[in-house]
Amino acid sequence: MGKSTDTPRGIYYGWWNVGIGMLAMALAPAVIAFYTMGVYIPVLVEELGWIRTQITASVSISSIISIICTPFIGRVVDATGVKSILIISLAVFAISFASFFFLGASLLHFYAAFVLIGATVPVIALCFSRIAVIWFDRRRGIALGLTMAGTGIGAMLIPILTQHLIGTIGWRLSYPTLGLLVGIVVIPLVALFLRDRPSANEKALDARTPWADTDRVDDYGVRVGEAIRT
Repeated sequence: MGKSTDTPRGIYYGWWNVGIGMLAMALAPAVIAFYTMGVYIPVLVEELGWIRTQITASVSISSIISIICTPFIGRVVDATGVKSILIISLAVFAISFASFFFLGASLLHFYAAFVLIGATVPVIALCFSRIAVIWFDRRRGIALGLTMAGTGIGAMLIPILTQHLIGTIGWRLSYPTLGLLVGIVVIPLVALFLRDRPSANEKALDARTPWADTDRVDDYGVRVGEAIRT
């Protein structure tokens, strides 16, 4: 039948996806846009004359947009898979965040960019959670946990990196630098190496339930009755 039946290649691909997911979560829009806010607030207050409540309102705007968009994003992912929407969302975020290089006294640009960022925020967690669920059965919990640990890693390191960038190249250049980090690291990894679903044989290597060993590549769910019984 092929090499995937004789070796645990599918497991390796699954853990490779987890590694990409950890990195993507560490550099996710939610991490870069929100966890750096405390670093940027004093700079924006001093440089642009904004007040703190005006700046932090962007988080509320972005959160509202995320709530509205999440169900629609879920439907798109169900229809098209994760890869295309991940690449598009990461690109939109990278460009939106980098555009803060051009910030002026008006808040309109700032808020408009956070509307776009808010639409990208739920994509990363939703897509990589889906990937972990599809690829793993027995090890699903640890796969999800490791993937989501990327958020904590990013929350710890990205503000430090941002503070360093502001101190060395200035606050304006720090924005496109962080956006470029997403563009040259995460997007190529997703585009070139992410496998959003395993073959039937690869899935069976991690299976613990009879319905996980299936001949259909896209048959990764269970029926309602089966879910209730387990």
